[in-house]
Amino acid sequence: MLRKLRTQARYCPPQVIENNSYLALKITTSTVTLTGYRRIYARQGILRYLHHLFAPAHH
Repeated sequence: MLRKLRTQARYCPPQVIENNSYLALKITTSTVTLTGYRRIYARQGILRYLHHLFAPAHH
């Protein structure tokens, strides 16, 4: 992967590399926040699911 990036860096102007790294950073931060939210939602979802399992079936 690093090799690929190096070859890209050789052929791309610096501005493009900056844009790519910025995009990568943006993607990473968004995925991190998404996984954080996912954990919270998963916890709530599991609780809800358990509630549905053990609650009487009048839902």
